[in-house]
Amino acid sequence: MFMNHLKKYLNMYIFLLLLIIIGCLVMIMRHQPQDFYSYLIQDISQRDRHFETIEKIKYQDGLYFISYLDDQAQSHLLIYESVQNLWMNNYQLWGESSSFKDIDTFNYADSHQAIIVVYGKNKQNASQYSFVNDGKIYEKEINDSHILDIYMLDGSSCHIDDWTLYDQNHQVIQNEL
Repeated sequence: MFMNHLKKYLNMYIFLLLLIIIGCLVMIMRHQPQDFYSYLIQDISQRDRHFETIEKIKYQDGLYFISYLDDQAQSHLLIYESVQNLWMNNYQLWGESSSFKDIDTFNYADSHQAIIVVYGKNKQNASQYSFVNDGKIYEKEINDSHILDIYMLDGSSCHIDDWTLYDQNHQVIQNEL
């Protein structure tokens, strides 16, 4: 008699476990990961009622860097981190910056790494920029009307010195941020 009760409870537990497993599988299969671009449009529109257009998206070291313009041609930078769990991918805002300048930087540093992001609209038709960080010179040619360049640097210095924009003849356009 004890064995019959044990079999009955064991069968009930197995049945419940199968129901839970099937329910989880149905939830996983029904959940379609949201397209990141669609998510961005929705999220940025909620954050900024003046949102106009996404200019560039780049992915580096687990972070999405997004440069967009508002309806007043002001440049904005959003940084998202992809957060994954068993059920889905979510995107969490990691950092943001806005600028009235044509080209600006976002600087972040912790004790191990520094991040410098150069972003904005190249309204001055600059062909190159340079800056100095921790004694090292960084130079980059500009081949687009919108800039989104990411520098992941070892160390904790994200201070920029000697920021300079150059025209096609390598003449200085702007010498400060």
